[in-house]
Amino acid sequence: MKKALLLTGLLLVLVAPLATADGVNLAWGTECWGLLDSPSNLVTFACLSNTVPASWKMTTSFMVDADIPDYNSFNAVIRGVSEAGAIPDWWELSAAATDCRYAAVSNVSFNPAYAGVSDLCGYPFAGTAMGGGAYGYIQPQVIQINGLYAVAGDGAFLAGGTETFGYTVSIKNTKTVGTGSCTGCLFGMVFGLNYVVITKVSDGDIDMIDTVIPGGNQCLIWQRGFNMAAAGDYAAAVQPCNAPVPARNTTWGQVKSLYR
Repeated sequence: MKKALLLTGLLLVLVAPLATADGVNLAWGTECWGLLDSPSNLVTFACLSNTVPASWKMTTSFMVDADIPDYNSFNAVIRGVSEAGAIPDWWELSAAATDCRYAAVSNVSFNPAYAGVSDLCGYPFAGTAMGGGAYGYIQPQVIQINGLYAVAGDGAFLAGGTETFGYTVSIKNTKTVGTGSCTGCLFGMVFGLNYVVITKVSDGDIDMIDTVIPGGNQCLIWQRGFNMAAAGDYAAAVQPCNAPVPARNTTWGQVKSLYR
């Protein structure tokens, strides 16, 4: 009898559902991190072309641990820090006409670029959300990218335990080489998805998520393994990326399929 009870208890443990957790993801490309066959948080660019690739893209995504029936807004903040001691000219992309690569952030897209999104990465708004993005500087060595969107009415159903698309930021390669080109493309950068804020209609609750999805990624590296010591006091702006970030190199040949 004791053996039977023990076996029953063991079976209950084995079939218990796995718990899900809140979390964020950040990926190079147009797809959510969890969809990539061989995800990498490091890309390198030889900085020898203004057109190949046409742009580099970062995609934010997130997960909640339980269903939300009336999800109605999303806001994600990405911060980047340079090892150059200042923001390189190549990364001066804001709407200020004095920036070297003025308005080279081509867009912040709130619609996934890949087909079959319902089978891949969740997107509950189905193109009905409206919002905008901003690119600016919050410290002498720190870039901030902010994207916010919302949907009117009763909101949308957000499934718990499903990686959900946030937005994609596209950064053009204009003025990398040739007349009027901007220096600093080869400097190392690190970008962190610092947090995601979501709201729901029913009670105005605001949830801030600032930890990574289990098995996911919160930090992206540009050009090479990043030495955070070079970022000095500004390293704290890209929490949690100021810890050593493991990275694998990704060549253009490996990631070109993402830019379609």
